Amino acid sequence: MRVKLGDLLVMHNLITEEELRLALESQQLSNKKKLGEILLERDQVTKTDLLKMLALQLEMPFFDLENTEFDPKAVKLFPENLASRYKLLPIRHMDGELLIVTADPLNLQAMDDLNRITNCDIRIAMADPDQIETFIRKFHRADSASQISDSLPELHGLFRVVTVSESENGQDENVADLQNQSKAAPVIKIVNIIINEAIEEHATDIHIEPQADSLIVRERIDGVLYEMHHLPSWIHRPVVSRIKIMASMDIAEKRIPQDGKVRISVGSRCFDLRISTLPLIYGEKVVIRLLERRGTHAKLDDLGFAPRQLEQMRRFNARKQGLILITGPTGSGKSTTLNAILHEIKTPKVNIVTVEDPVEYESSKINQVQVNPKAGLTFPYVLRSILRQDPDVIMIGEIRDAETAEIALRAAMTGHLVLSTLHTNDAPSAVTRLVNLGMPPFLISSTILYVMAQRLVRKLCKHCSVVYEPSGEELEQVELILPEAGSLTWRRGKGCPKCKNRGFSGRVAVGELFAVNNEARNAIELREPESVIQSLAVLSGMKRLMTDFVDKVSAGETAISEIWSVVVGEEVTSGICPHCGMRVEQSYIACPSCGFTLKDKCPECGRVLEKSWRFCPSCQKDRYLAKEVPSLTALGS
Repeated sequence: MRVKLGDLLVMHNLITEEELRLALESQQLSNKKKLGEILLERDQVTKTDLLKMLALQLEMPFFDLENTEFDPKAVKLFPENLASRYKLLPIRHMDGELLIVTADPLNLQAMDDLNRITNCDIRIAMADPDQIETFIRKFHRADSASQISDSLPELHGLFRVVTVSESENGQDENVADLQNQSKAAPVIKIVNIIINEAIEEHATDIHIEPQADSLIVRERIDGVLYEMHHLPSWIHRPVVSRIKIMASMDIAEKRIPQDGKVRISVGSRCFDLRISTLPLIYGEKVVIRLLERRGTHAKLDDLGFAPRQLEQMRRFNARKQGLILITGPTGSGKSTTLNAILHEIKTPKVNIVTVEDPVEYESSKINQVQVNPKAGLTFPYVLRSILRQDPDVIMIGEIRDAETAEIALRAAMTGHLVLSTLHTNDAPSAVTRLVNLGMPPFLISSTILYVMAQRLVRKLCKHCSVVYEPSGEELEQVELILPEAGSLTWRRGKGCPKCKNRGFSGRVAVGELFAVNNEARNAIELREPESVIQSLAVLSGMKRLMTDFVDKVSAGETAISEIWSVVVGEEVTSGICPHCGMRVEQSYIACPSCGFTLKDKCPECGRVLEKSWRFCPSCQKDRYLAKEVPSLTALGS
């Protein structure tokens, strides 16, 4: 006769008779709960002890899977989906007999399926269900990870993590499991392939995004995100854990954002990876920024600026003191332009010091400082120290606050050439931005040399670029910003193997250079409105961003569709004068800067006429012949 579970627990001194009596009374009242559930809720037994007693009651062996030797061939006899559904795992196979561990030995359906699939006699043992799930993942998903890594592109060249400091924060079972998974060769290979592929594609960022049923990998190439891979959702946690371990991040912390960094080498090239995590509803998203160390520095001539702009820049870059500003939104190539300037003016006779956050381009013979706010190493603090370092040229990664702006302007006025960046929509707006930071107009006017506002647009692939006719809707949208769009040649890339069917290859800068002359200096000192400063800049020969863009479209370098990379929010609601490039409101009939007619109006009554109208609907005048059209009454008489 089978001994009852409660009696076994008492016999092995795991509970007292009184505890058993109270638990049985509670079971009679609940009428649904099992005895074991009640004892577990009261913390009177452990799950392991309870399982061992159940195994003893059923006269079955009990296995601690952490200390069990598995036969890999036996594990693979039963598919992963059924193993997970029934919570069972084959562990040994010998002479037609299969030993399995399960958490539910009375599941006859599971035993029938196992017998039918394996064609073996089944011997049953019991084990902790959590351990069974862990080992199912361990054995089956290692193979799946290998299949995923084999399906990804080949890993070219030697990929090596240069600095790795593993987090010691994870001590519980789940974290240990993640650490083991993330160190598995297939998972390491998957992460290495993703990073290596991004480097080969010249991507700037990698986005690893968990979805409800998949993991999406996207790469930002030439400023645009492209979906590269769709992976199974279960690989998300091992991949994220691997990246966190590489970057010395806490793999146990998933509730708050984290930042980390790691240095890797691929062949002879070295990269810094800046890693950021963000908790989403389906898990942590990871973004990896790739920064090449000691990479090939772009030359000023190769960035795409017009010849006259380059001539003016070089003339001012040779000055011994003054302020040079590069402006534009995030990702518009400001740092690349600054570094190209620095490499032109770098000589053994010049002491160049930079303060950056972070240092994006490592440069020999240039003294570079990376800010560290946590350590108190802020832009203002570093700048004060730099001024005691006998600098000739100071480069500030970005002017973010009034204190940094004031130090930069005073340095530019006292014998130093200062270069920096600002976030403004166009070049003349940089003056307004400095004034809004509280800088005295006389200080701005006496130091500023030039402002270069820039954007990056994608270059058409020269191998598959073709002329095409835009749709009416497409033309109408662009004409809101660029009235002469209909007279331009529209091109697009069809896509070919050379550009990997994207139609574009690389990017080129669109620039607007505001060289500050005496008239502009007087206007700044007199606090004239921004519109006046813009007009003076245009009159002095400043080529507007949109004009430079149109020139590049006409030359076949870029597509008109790239106009959305040039305009910013407020420009979309207005327009650009096709004659002088000044910003104009949609309600304007003529440009207030140059007088160019933006909209036709009736010569008789002055009503604004739409492009498709020949006759004025108010007074019936012919817009071209200025003749009155006979009325219906006159025609009928």
